[in-house]
Amino acid sequence: MVAFSAPWPDTGHRVDYLRDDKQRIEYIDPRGQVVRGVSDITFWEEGQAVIEADLEGDTLRIGDRSIPLTAPAPPPVESLEFGFDTSPEGWGIGSGILTMGVRDGNLVAHTISPDPQLYSPALRVPGDSIEAIEVRMRASAGKIGQLYFTTDGDPFVAQDKAFWFEVIPDGEFHTYVLKVGEHAKWRGQVITGLRLDPVHGPAEADIAIDSLRVVPAER
Repeated sequence: MVAFSAPWPDTGHRVDYLRDDKQRIEYIDPRGQVVRGVSDITFWEEGQAVIEADLEGDTLRIGDRSIPLTAPAPPPVESLEFGFDTSPEGWGIGSGILTMGVRDGNLVAHTISPDPQLYSPALRVPGDSIEAIEVRMRASAGKIGQLYFTTDGDPFVAQDKAFWFEVIPDGEFHTYVLKVGEHAKWRGQVITGLRLDPVHGPAEADIAIDSLRVVPAER
């Protein structure tokens, strides 16, 4: 096997290239140049181009078929009720998370930095409908957790849109109640996303989140 990311021979153009003569496959990303007769990411099998990625056209050609490279975004979630019984329910990892998955009805993660981050799916939830958020989780280390939120009018994560809570790092489940409805930048806004930093400080920790639920605001 030959694999490299370097200037193509006799040119100054950097490319990503792989060839496996035993498997009779070849791959190249010419990075916008014309190299080996192609300008798009191309995968060959037994000398035939079987996959070509057109980044400008946002399409992937597989034989005679053409499919979009970018999947359409799912509609925003309109509820802040996550039980993680069978799936992550749209939550994804940010920095500081080595692994994440679902086990025994919990969203589990292993952190590898002092500032691990988990991101909710896109949301569209009226802030005034929620008095508090309950996070039920367990942690093997750490003393502080944080929950950030973004809104229609202020779509960026910042310290002025965050809740801090004390974590009990004994490996047992505890429920942390965050009184989001009291926050001036939460009230009257449409909540568009959450970022949960389950623990802050330790180099490594094992986290399990059983649920994230809301306490409805009284009408």
